[in-house]
Amino acid sequence: MKKRGQLTIFIIIGIVFLAIITLFFILNKDLIPLTNDADINNVFLFQENCMNQIDVQTIFKISMQGGYYDIPKQSILYGIPYYGLNGKNIMPTKEEIEKEISKAVNNQLVSCTNNFTQFNNLKITSQEIITKVEINDEEILLEITYPISITKEESTTILSKPKKVEVPVRFGILYDTATDIVNNNLNKEICITCILDEVQSKNIAVDVIDYNNDTIIFVLTDEQSEITENNIELTFAIKQ
Repeated sequence: MKKRGQLTIFIIIGIVFLAIITLFFILNKDLIPLTNDADINNVFLFQENCMNQIDVQTIFKISMQGGYYDIPKQSILYGIPYYGLNGKNIMPTKEEIEKEISKAVNNQLVSCTNNFTQFNNLKITSQEIITKVEINDEEILLEITYPISITKEESTTILSKPKKVEVPVRFGILYDTATDIVNNNLNKEICITCILDEVQSKNIAVDVIDYNNDTIIFVLTDEQSEITENNIELTFAIKQ
């Protein structure tokens, strides 16, 4: 009777252990090799590494350029764009900035992978990269789809699973703050104390730089959002 009880306990422990292992792999599907072929898995890991490298750097650079990847014509030294010009609000919309981030991510992925030329024992064909971007108050969400087909001998494997990335930066709050600054200071003398009161309530620091007689540069810094060991900054100018 005692042996039967011990056997039952071992069976229960075994079932629980198996369930835990199964649940682990279900929740961590990305850790499971895609195939039994090491060459295919190396391509997947290489592509994944490129995706992990670019998102943070890209957003930091675009934020420093006022939300632009390609510097617009209506900008000043160092690629700082005008948000207010001759009494008009010309700042990019959130949707336009999302497209700029998408363009930057796609271009840097192509540069990082170098068309997978290092895998000369495989035939790898890339398809169009699609990066969906969503700017929220507390984070930027990326969904990157980079489909590739890998042919080895007579077998072809297709990798097309989207990768989702969450970048914890308060870009949406910085953008809305910049919008208020621009709209409240068009066609009138810029109220520095008003701006300081507004940004402090949002835990945002602001640098106001007198560029010339009619142009002022603003640098909004969110000290709660850090990427690449630096605070994210949104930089723009107003010309009156």
